[in-house]
Amino acid sequence: GDYCKGLFPLGIEIGKDTSFERHRNVPMSEVDLMDETERLLMGEEPIVLFEGAVHHGLLFARPDVLVKTVDADNNQIELKIIEVKSKSWDSRHTVESKMLTLKNSIRSTFLPYIQDVAFQTLVLRRAFPDFRISSWLMMPDRAKKLKDIL
Repeated sequence: GDYCKGLFPLGIEIGKDTSFERHRNVPMSEVDLMDETERLLMGEEPIVLFEGAVHHGLLFARPDVLVKTVDADNNQIELKIIEVKSKSWDSRHTVESKMLTLKNSIRSTFLPYIQDVAFQTLVLRRAFPDFRISSWLMMPDRAKKLKDIL
């Protein structure tokens, strides 16, 4: 939550920071959340949204972070889904060695994370078929110390 907001200080939290709620002074319904998310994503400018609400048919997703960018060369819009997890990661090991078993299947400890971001990706690809959608897991890195980052 707060850590991610520090990484994207200009991000907008759907349902809390949006002008929609401030003007009406009431909590937003799921439909309101979806409408506000779509309105912001369909704007011209790049934007970062926290807890956006997206649906397609009966499918509904609330990605932790949505980052919309626009490629200046071809005007292609990309939405990055960033799913934030508290489970730590150690970058001294390869992804394959930590996330996959010897038979190349996903380890059970990571499977719910992969399924979560895969479902969100499915919903966003269906809801925004003209956008390029990419998916990311964000986890704290045990191998890094704060002094290494600063």
